[in-house]
Amino acid sequence: MRRVFIVISTLSLSLLIILGLTIALASVPKSSFGTVDGSFRMIGGPPPGMNRLVSGYVTLNPAKNNHQQFVKIVVNASGKFTALIRVGIWNVSGRTPNFDSSQSPCNGGRITVKSGQIVPVSVQCEVP
Repeated sequence: MRRVFIVISTLSLSLLIILGLTIALASVPKSSFGTVDGSFRMIGGPPPGMNRLVSGYVTLNPAKNNHQQFVKIVVNASGKFTALIRVGIWNVSGRTPNFDSSQSPCNGGRITVKSGQIVPVSVQCEVP
């Protein structure tokens, strides 16, 4: 009889633990991040023109006053970058020493980052 009570108690405790874990996991919010996958390019110039990947840095600024900080991404010589970014709307720009000695910003436009999604972006320095 004592053995049956121990088995029932153990099963009850196991069920309570499983139920507690299920409730805890269900209440965890969905990811509040998405991935930005981008390239940084110099384009244009005299014919035949250029389209080459460059190093520098890319800045993401929140498009709305949503209490988020700007994000600065260092881009190596490959010209490619990937970053985990908070969900929201972002203005994207970049600077490279290959274009106006980093004095002029390059345009990446406005992107919307959604939870768990990959957002492509191309930051471009347009050479006259």
